[in-house]
Amino acid sequence: MISSKVTPEEPSLLEMRTELTENSIASRLKLVVLAQTPDKRRFPMLELLTGVSENTWRTWWKRGGTPSGALVEGVARAWP
Repeated sequence: MISSKVTPEEPSLLEMRTELTENSIASRLKLVVLAQTPDKRRFPMLELLTGVSENTWRTWWKRGGTPSGALVEGVARAWP
């Protein structure tokens, strides 16, 4: 059996696939962020581009839920 090491903060690939197939503002926002930012240093880059703190981005990314208006506005300004 092959085991993959996943840290507790990171969702599994299966969870991400399920979440991203939903047609919600959260899944659409994550798809844009995944397409436009590198895996490394994603949150500092988002802070620079959107003006929303990297901690806010990281918290939303890991906990999920509905993104705040500031997150949506920041992405809309960065990638119209």
